[in-house]
Amino acid sequence: MADREVVQEKSTCTRCGLTKSLTFEHVPPRGSGENGPTRLYNMLDALTAETVPWDFRGREFQNAQRGTGGYYLCSDCNSRTGRETVPAYLEMIRQTRAQNVIPLELQWARGASWQVSLHEIEPNAIARQVILMIACMNNHTFVRSKNLLTILLDKHYRPKKFEHGLYVFINAGALSVSYPAIVLGGLHGKMSVVTGVFTGTYSFQMELDQRTNPHGYADISNWITDFAHGETASIDLHIPILETNVGLPGAHQSRAEILQNLEQHRRSQTAR
Repeated sequence: MADREVVQEKSTCTRCGLTKSLTFEHVPPRGSGENGPTRLYNMLDALTAETVPWDFRGREFQNAQRGTGGYYLCSDCNSRTGRETVPAYLEMIRQTRAQNVIPLELQWARGASWQVSLHEIEPNAIARQVILMIACMNNHTFVRSKNLLTILLDKHYRPKKFEHGLYVFINAGALSVSYPAIVLGGLHGKMSVVTGVFTGTYSFQMELDQRTNPHGYADISNWITDFAHGETASIDLHIPILETNVGLPGAHQSRAEILQNLEQHRRSQTAR
């Protein structure tokens, strides 16, 4: 649930699209235990800095004492998501944490994955909560189709086909990155619009215009179409463990690879 502090100025609610006074929404939900005071850095600064992306010394930052989030939802939508989707999401996080911690030798192993056994979870509600978190982190500029808006608003709506890709992986890298919609080129020869949110336990990514899953993430897109709201299921997820050391979607190079690329770039610049 979000805090009940309300902004005086009215703005657009991310979920219903109406102009209302908004409440502060934690992303991920505060009850997950993943959202405490933190420092927020600008992703563009990290990408253009002369140092490695995970070296934050001397960079400007914003103190987020309340945790990550913002004024995204009106009071009505805040209450509805608190009833309809947040509890299911928190149960998935609770079950994940109750299972064994990922062994250290797997955290840095290329191509490693981790199996998580989830019992009697609500896949549809979880997927809708993930979509809402991604929409919120896009700060009201989320590229929303009518299909996505209906999914967020109507808990009983089950599209026959989900045109977007919704994925999950475990981040073992140096950065905790949430990013707005970014247009990428070169994915199977097509442009792709990708966005994502880091939650501490999982990292979620979403392809807005297609469903290619180019990096082999655990695909939970079918949780929207195959399950009704309130329907439970036991699911084993094989989730890839990937490093995130650069603030770009799909960039999973190891720190050693990044350092090697930087050194090669320096040598090429010196040789000119």
